[in-house]
Amino acid sequence: MRLKDKVAIVTGGATGIGKGITEAYAREGAKVVIACRTPQTGEAMVQQLAAEGFPALYVRADISVLADIDNLIEEPLRQFGRIDILVNNAGLITEGAPFLECNEEKFDKVVDVNLKGTFFATQKVAQQMINTGGGKIIFISSNIAQMAQPASAHYAATKGGINSLVINLAAELGPYNICVNALAPGDILVEKVMEWFEDPAVHHRFQTMPVARIGQPKDVAGAAVFLASSESDYITGVNIPVDGGQLIMNWQGDKPHS
Repeated sequence: MRLKDKVAIVTGGATGIGKGITEAYAREGAKVVIACRTPQTGEAMVQQLAAEGFPALYVRADISVLADIDNLIEEPLRQFGRIDILVNNAGLITEGAPFLECNEEKFDKVVDVNLKGTFFATQKVAQQMINTGGGKIIFISSNIAQMAQPASAHYAATKGGINSLVINLAAELGPYNICVNALAPGDILVEKVMEWFEDPAVHHRFQTMPVARIGQPKDVAGAAVFLASSESDYITGVNIPVDGGQLIMNWQGDKPHS
């Protein structure tokens, strides 16, 4: 019960990595606020947790829409009076686009969610945390921000922007007792990329890693619990890879360097 009675918003909290974090936070005693765009998915997550004895709140929110962000903040404040934890997990992975072919529509689509929406959601939550004595803000970045991968420059740029936000916000918000950190997952088995993981041609990615297996949402969730708990009160401005050692192997694309 490391998060007992803490109020935690998890954006994109009903699927993939976000779902894993939502489940872990609920089991650690948090009052979880699930933000996602699809009511059916969000309500299903609430029902799942209720069946396990964990209350949760669903708020429909598309964080690329600033009015939705306002509602996302207001609902938990009405119900719980405070926000202690924010996990900026909502993110968009568009289809791959070589840099020389990436158009404005693809660029704006991924930037509006991954960077702009995340920036303003964090701003709104931080303002509330200052009023209530502090909190924990966690960004879900990606190890792709620190290595090259074909046709991913627009996506990688948003994650690089998040990494920069983390160190700047850690400096600005530290005096208000707000810790700001990031997790940088590698290849994690989630619904959006299930078909890709099932392709035998990519299995070599995992066979040569220090931790030779595919990552699971629970791997990221464990680190997210630590960063949200009092155990990490003296940690801020860091970006922790959660990738089984993928990054230290200095991979590029689908093939390890020789």
